[in-house]
Order: sequence, then structure tokens, then C-alpha cells
Amino acid sequence: MQIHRRMMVASMLRGYDSVLDVGCGVSMDLRWYGLNNTTGIEAYRPSYEKAKKLGTHGELVFGDVRELDKYFKPGQFDATFSVDVIEHVTK
Repeated sequence: MQIHRRMMVASMLRGYDSVLDVGCGVSMDLRWYGLNNTTGIEAYRPSYEKAKKLGTHGELVFGDVRELDKYFKPGQFDATFSVDVIEHVTK
């Protein structure tokens, strides 16, 4: 299932130049898909620090994913990517 998901996401993101990874954690998925212009935003300090150390994204922001407009401009990215985040956000 994991391989199928990766192939599907890679296909959907093909052709996009800049991608925002919302709630990126320490995932390097976007690099595996061959994307170079990536920005990640992470709210959990230990994951943010580890992602910085690993160089998971071209740019990394420590911030609340519920307030994206605080950190980014409208239209700044060609696509947005988010996996396994919604269950961490309170209603």
C-alpha cells in the first residue's frame, strides 16, 4: 500500500515547482518524489529540530498549521501536501 500511495502522490505532484508540506514532521517524502523547492511547516518542536538536522526540506518553518496565512502569502506555492495531520488538530 505504501508504494502505491507514493506512486500516486508522485504522479499528482509531477510538474509543480514549489510545494508546501503542512505538518511535515521528519518526512523526506517530497525529496523522494524529486521535488527540490520544498517548504515544511511543523508545530512539534522535537520533530522540527530533527527535520532541520536531517535537511528534510529546502526551507523549514516552526509554526502552527492552523495559521498558515501568518507564515505564507496567498499563491506562494504551486501545491500543498499534508499527510497524517488532521488527527492532531483539535476541533
